[in-house]
Amino acid sequence: MVAGSRVKALAGTIAATATVAALLSGCSVGTGSTDAATDSGVVVTDPSVSDSKVTKEDSVPSSTPAKADSKADSAAGSGSSQANAAHDVELDSYSFDLPSYWKGKVDVEVNGDEATIYSKDVHDQGRLMTLSYVDETEPQVAGDIANHLVAYFRCGSGTVEVWTTNFPYLIKSDSLPGLSDESAATLVDLSTGGQLSYDDVKAAVSADDVSMAEYNYTKTAITGVFPK
Repeated sequence: MVAGSRVKALAGTIAATATVAALLSGCSVGTGSTDAATDSGVVVTDPSVSDSKVTKEDSVPSSTPAKADSKADSAAGSGSSQANAAHDVELDSYSFDLPSYWKGKVDVEVNGDEATIYSKDVHDQGRLMTLSYVDETEPQVAGDIANHLVAYFRCGSGTVEVWTTNFPYLIKSDSLPGLSDESAATLVDLSTGGQLSYDDVKAAVSADDVSMAEYNYTKTAITGVFPK
């Protein structure tokens, strides 16, 4: 939670908000839906919903039955050209491509099955996104308005979760002391894909007015994950 700011609880239910590019067989894909449509595989969580837990059971059925023995088995025999394609970030069990807007502007640190993406120019305070593989098939919490789960991919027998930092909200809330105007401008730009500027944040009446811009970009910034 952010000290001195009114922090909204994050999402618990699934918002039908994004259409995501098709993924390699084994990481099911679809649009998040409160009706648990059978093609769902990517869930986008909505910060405007007031429950901080993701509790809908079996809300994201996989289009490919997961094999319990290995995550990598789910990709076997797919015949997809994506299976052999090189991707921007390679982890132990999966890979993914960076958002095009971030290429050349970010650093990526990989540790096993977790990748953390930082602003190249504001590394210390500039964590933009973390992707991590977890054994659970459904996330148990979604965070808060400042640091939150924006989407997750059903992948093999587990899930790749995508967590991000809401820099416009934090900056407008004066929650990042010591951050220069130049660094703040960089983080607002990257976290919103250029859809919001630092001047927009400064001109906003309150943090609530800029609280959704980061989410609206990052919820579809990663278009797929590819198991090995």
